[in-house]
Amino acid sequence: MKLLTLRERQIYMLNVLKDIDKFCRENNISYTLCGGTMLGAVRHKGFIPWDDDLDIDMLRQDYDKFIANYKSDKYKLLCNTDENPEMLAVGYAKVVDPSTFTINKNKEREYGVFVDVFPLEGLPEDPSQHYKYYHKGARIHNRFYHRHRKDFVSIIKSYGHSLNYWRKKLNEIQTCRKYMDSEYVSNLIGSNGTYMKLPRAAFKDLIDIPFEGCNFLSIRDTDSYLKALYGPNYMVPVKYPMHQSEVYAVEKDNE
Repeated sequence: MKLLTLRERQIYMLNVLKDIDKFCRENNISYTLCGGTMLGAVRHKGFIPWDDDLDIDMLRQDYDKFIANYKSDKYKLLCNTDENPEMLAVGYAKVVDPSTFTINKNKEREYGVFVDVFPLEGLPEDPSQHYKYYHKGARIHNRFYHRHRKDFVSIIKSYGHSLNYWRKKLNEIQTCRKYMDSEYVSNLIGSNGTYMKLPRAAFKDLIDIPFEGCNFLSIRDTDSYLKALYGPNYMVPVKYPMHQSEVYAVEKDNE
């Protein structure tokens, strides 16, 4: 096995994203770069130099289509479904590279390199209800996440209900049918959900945006999105800690 440098991890992630992009374009599935990935595309034309993850957003209908149909010879889809034996208690999907891994504090192997795929859900028509609805989704997601973990604090937080109970509750609010055609959408389970809402119509006007010498899909109005998330000075770099400390590769070279 080989300990990967940050740049090597970024190249592995880039290859996963390229596979996702190819599949989505071939199957008429819309997505957009989001969060720090979009910020990197706009500010650096690629990864933020110290960033160690990749994120994309999809409207719920595109997300469901992606989950139901994505296939790859090299990468693996993990998501929250009864059919998936490796169900993740996170409320969104990950496309992982099985040739990479990290070791958690319990000395167990976990997948190392991945791209996060977040579903965007409809919001109430009344803007004054947006934060309340987001907070409800975030609270249920918190219980779902902690029910999956085994530490004492997590057990206390999610006490009284099974993992499957919390998964169903989260699915109910994420796929609330009365908001399926609402004007605005948001990520109900992401840390940026409070600040980020997008017009559903933005997905009818996606553009190609340069990222590490490739083109990926993005909403057109990146400026409003990034100002909402990071403030008006988003073009000024601010360094933040990485998500993972060490990631290893089973194979020596990445194609």
